[in-house]
Amino acid sequence: MLNKEIESKINITDSEIGSYYAATGEFNLIEPSTPGADRCHRRARQQTGNLQQQSLRDADAKKKIQTLHNRLESGEDFGTVA
Repeated sequence: MLNKEIESKINITDSEIGSYYAATGEFNLIEPSTPGADRCHRRARQQTGNLQQQSLRDADAKKKIQTLHNRLESGEDFGTVA
């Protein structure tokens, strides 16, 4: 009887639900993260940082190699350059 008389006549759209949640603000909570998730995020940040640092080291190494190569090409003594 309850379903027939009341619940069957209720029609709430997804838009109405979204508007309600947006308007109340009480549902805008940050979910607590698990220790495992924190480790994964931290590891991903470290890996990204390591890649960026490696890229900088590679660029510095290439620059140094090019500088040394140029010195040798200009006739500077190998022993001095080394």
